[in-house]
Amino acid sequence: ACALCERDDARRLVTKDGWHVVRCRQCGLVYVNPRPTFDALAGIYTDGDYCAAQIHAADDVKRLRQSARRLRLIEQHYFCPERSGGAPLDATRERGRLFDVGCSTGVFLRVARDAGWEVSGIDVSAAAVEHARRVYQLDAHVATLEQFAANAVGNGSRSVPLFDVITMFDSLEHMPQPLAALRAAYQLLKDDGWLVITTPNIDGLFPRFTYRLFAQTLGAWEHPTPPGHTYQFSRQTLHAVLRKSGFDVVYCRTEAIPAAYTVGKLEEAIISALNRGDGRDGGDAKDARDAAPTPHRPNVPNASMSKLVRRAVRLGVRAVCWGLTLALSAPAPLLNQGDSMIVFARKDKR
Repeated sequence: ACALCERDDARRLVTKDGWHVVRCRQCGLVYVNPRPTFDALAGIYTDGDYCAAQIHAADDVKRLRQSARRLRLIEQHYFCPERSGGAPLDATRERGRLFDVGCSTGVFLRVARDAGWEVSGIDVSAAAVEHARRVYQLDAHVATLEQFAANAVGNGSRSVPLFDVITMFDSLEHMPQPLAALRAAYQLLKDDGWLVITTPNIDGLFPRFTYRLFAQTLGAWEHPTPPGHTYQFSRQTLHAVLRKSGFDVVYCRTEAIPAAYTVGKLEEAIISALNRGDGRDGGDAKDARDAAPTPHRPNVPNASMSKLVRRAVRLGVRAVCWGLTLALSAPAPLLNQGDSMIVFARKDKR
């Protein structure tokens, strides 16, 4: 059943890598169905290759710059809440306690700490957390948000003070139960604190266009990446799950996912669909093909020509992907239809 409206009424959008991505007919939430277990999801983030990539990117200049931009936006709202319709605060307000959910190796935490925030974070990747603690001396823990909140505020007593800001950068879509996670964040946040979320936008201009152009014809869609992305939110469904968790959305804008990442995902999806031949149920077709015996294929004179053709096709697909991305994805945020979104929310005090 849908995690938002709890109805079991969904239609399949695409099958990708053997996973069915569906949209609830009642509320519009997009999710993987059936959804993977928590252990299966956690296994993705404890995989050696994933952890090595996170550690390698811990000092990536682009990530540090992105973190600095996000922190500046947070501070604009934190120090001037009238920007979001709130009452103005004393200009002498100090930076408080910031908690990052899905902190990985602590890139954002380091930027916030250097700016004067008291920071801590959690992640399910033990290797990433250990790197954050050992190399950068960050207060990071291996836990889910629900586990951390239960330990912090369980049994009516608090072992930690409440937080002024909780950030969830590209992590909510990975969680098995987003509603439970947001309710845990509600428990940990001060009454005048901020919840800041970034997540892909399934209803952005580029995902909607490529769904019609490629998913409904080839079965190739770059936007969902199951099973890691268990959910795909739109502004409507993200606002709905926040309201159901006790939050008021006070600010929302869309952004563009980095072009190189978008091009790579779209190219990979199209090439995979072309190689399958039948894109509609590609994951199932691939499984059946893998199970079948591979016939003997003798060497043929035109093997090198076939290789050249495949390379030409890939280059052509890449050119199309870059053209579409630059034409649609890059300018989409100007129309507030970007393929990612950032949302600020506060506790509903009514």
